Amino acid sequence: MSTYTDRLNGARVADAQAAEDILTAARKGLNVRPVRELAEEVDATPPPQWLAQPVWPADSYGVIGGAHKAGKSWLVDDLTVAASAGLAWLDKWPCTRSGTVLLFAGEGGKRKLVRRLRAVAAQKGVRLEDLPIYVSERVPHLRQADQILAFQAEVEELRPVLVVIDPAYLAVRGTQMSSLVDVGETLEAAQHTCQAAGAALVVSHHFNQSGTGTGAERFSGAGWAEWGRVIVAMTVTAASTNEAGRSSAIVRLEFRGDEIGDQVHEYRREVWADDPDDLGSPMHYELADAGPNLKGARPDKFEAAVDKVLEVVGNTGGLGLRELRAKVGGRAADVDAAIEHLLRTSRIEVEDQGKGKPKRHWVPGRSLRVVK
Repeated sequence: MSTYTDRLNGARVADAQAAEDILTAARKGLNVRPVRELAEEVDATPPPQWLAQPVWPADSYGVIGGAHKAGKSWLVDDLTVAASAGLAWLDKWPCTRSGTVLLFAGEGGKRKLVRRLRAVAAQKGVRLEDLPIYVSERVPHLRQADQILAFQAEVEELRPVLVVIDPAYLAVRGTQMSSLVDVGETLEAAQHTCQAAGAALVVSHHFNQSGTGTGAERFSGAGWAEWGRVIVAMTVTAASTNEAGRSSAIVRLEFRGDEIGDQVHEYRREVWADDPDDLGSPMHYELADAGPNLKGARPDKFEAAVDKVLEVVGNTGGLGLRELRAKVGGRAADVDAAIEHLLRTSRIEVEDQGKGKPKRHWVPGRSLRVVK
C-alpha cells in the first residue's frame, strides 16, 4: 500500500489504519452517548455534597479574586484548614465533605506559609501537623505537558477533596490573558483532572489594576468568570494597623455560581504576631462577623444609604447625628442602620463632645484607611 499524508487532528498520518485509530481515540474522548445513559450514571452516583455549605459544591471548580495584598491567601488557607479538619470555612459555612487537601502555594515561601497555616489552625482549635494537608511550594505550570502530568499524578494518588492553586498568575504563564479561549484552554486540564477525582478546585486570582467594575468584573484578564462554576470577589473595604502591629480589615465577599444563590458576607479579620519584630514568633488570626444589622431598614436601600453616609461624612465631617441624617436623606431606619454598620466596622468613628453636646461623626484618618 502506498503511503499518503492525511491531516487529522493536527497529526500526519502514514496509512489508513493509523487514521482510523486516531479517529477512534478522538471519538472515545468526546464520549457521545444517549442522554438516558448519562442520566442513569448520575442517578447511580452518591448524592451530591458540599465542600462548604451552601456556597461551594464539593464537585465545583472556581475562582477567588481580590486586589493585591487583600489577604486572599488567608481566605484560601482558612478553607484549606476547614476542609481538611471538617470544620467551617470562616467559621460560617460547614465543610460537610472533608478530607485530604492538596495546596499549591507559589508565593511567600515555606516559612510564611507554615506560620500562616498554624495561625489559622490554632484559631479553629486544631493542630496543623495533624491535618491531611499536602503542600507544594510551587504551582503547576498549566501549559507544560510534564507539569500537567505531574499534577494529574498527585491528584490521582492523593484523591483530595480540595485542590488549591494560589496564585493563578504563576500557573498560567504563557497564556494570552486577554483571550477567553486561551484562558479556558489553560485551565481545562486542571479542571478535568479534579472533576475525574471528585475534588473541588479553587484558583486564587488578582483583580485588575484599573479599579473599574465590581465583583467578578474586576478579575484580571478574560475568561475567569466564564470558566468558574463558583466566583468569589473579595474586597477589603477598610483596613488599619495599630501601634502594636495588630492589623484589622473589613472584608466583603460576593459569591456567584450556577448552583448557588448570589450572596454577600462581610467579616472582620485580625492578624498579629506575639512579637512584631521577630519574624519567627507565632502569628494569631481572628474572625468576627461584620455583616449589617438591618433592623427596620430596607435591604434594597441599605447599600445606597451606606454610600451616602460615607460621602456626606467624607465631604463635611464633624456632623451631629441629626445633621447627618438630614444631609443623607431618606428613611431614618435606613440611615440609622447604615451609620451603625459603618461605626461597627470602624469605617466612621464617633466622638463624644461632652454632656449636652452632640456626638460628631467623621471618616477616620490615621487610625483607619478607607479602601476605595
